[in-house]
Amino acid sequence: MPRYTDELREVQVGLQIARGEALPLTNFDSYIGAFYNYLLAGAFLVFGEHLHIPRLLIATSSAATIPVIYLLGKGIGGQATGLVAAILLAGNAQHIANGSHFAHSHSLTPALSALALWLIWRALHGGRPRTLLAGAFAFGLALQTHPTAIALVPGIAAAYFLQGRRWLHGRLPDLTVGAAMLGY
Repeated sequence: MPRYTDELREVQVGLQIARGEALPLTNFDSYIGAFYNYLLAGAFLVFGEHLHIPRLLIATSSAATIPVIYLLGKGIGGQATGLVAAILLAGNAQHIANGSHFAHSHSLTPALSALALWLIWRALHGGRPRTLLAGAFAFGLALQTHPTAIALVPGIAAAYFLQGRRWLHGRLPDLTVGAAMLGY
């Protein structure tokens, strides 16, 4: 098991929340939101204040990314594409070693980004505006876990303008931005 590093600073914030000592709006690093800390506090309240809870939470979210990638790949190119995408992610060394072993907020970013992309894909190709709002909310959460999620915005915007033109009028664009802001 990798040694504990500066991830303990983020874990301490989660412990403070679980103990009722703090209600922060940001993580230890102020450019990251507190979503992970509150999620971790919830895990501490349910499972107890154990040293392995943060890494188990991250390992679980990392493992949950694989079926979401399968669903995204299946939606884009069929079952074979989804299966190949899931297998490639499951065997990806970075995803295994870094993304699922260290209890940092940004370890949640791939799972939330994949969820956001899958929900947005489903909305645009299935005509489900409510799913678009859920995808925007998931994207806001991903952005809160680390600012690098902003790199998805050009692709999401292009897909929205190319596939979701029918939704450009009315309140849906405002609601979509509002859902992303609510998640953030």
